[in-house]
Amino acid sequence: GPSGGAGGLLGYAVLGGTSTLRIADSDATGHVIGDYTGGLVGYLYAYDADTITLDRVHASGNVSGGYTSAGGLVGSGILANGGTLAVNQAYATGHVTGTYNVGGLIGMVYAGGQVRMDVAYAAGNVTGTQTGAGGLVGAVTLVGTGGAALDLANAYAVGAVSGNDGVGGLV
Repeated sequence: GPSGGAGGLLGYAVLGGTSTLRIADSDATGHVIGDYTGGLVGYLYAYDADTITLDRVHASGNVSGGYTSAGGLVGSGILANGGTLAVNQAYATGHVTGTYNVGGLIGMVYAGGQVRMDVAYAAGNVTGTQTGAGGLVGAVTLVGTGGAALDLANAYAVGAVSGNDGVGGLV
């Protein structure tokens, strides 16, 4: 697990054994500070074919990440061995700053499974001082032989993005 994990609603969650985590109709507004930091959830880790769903969730506070993984909504989402992370009708409007893996919506995605975002956007400015800064997602790594994929539909980012290396308007 992480050495930290800070979120406006949930610091971190670790799932295993085909578990399910669903967060729906939730909103966070405070300023969140730390490593593995998100406006709503700091750190999500699924060991197995677990399902994580975020439906109709929003975060409006600023996020100040430390060394790694800061996102306007989720700091870090990891699917180690398959599984699904679904983000539906979600947005973040706060400004996000950090060192590595800084994103307007999600700081870092590391997936051996399916990551789907539908009707998702980020409106805050994103500032990363090292590698991985994106308007929507700071860094994406797809791994394994199980059909890992990132599927973005109706997703966008409108804030300014700045960083040192690996900088993108969306990812």
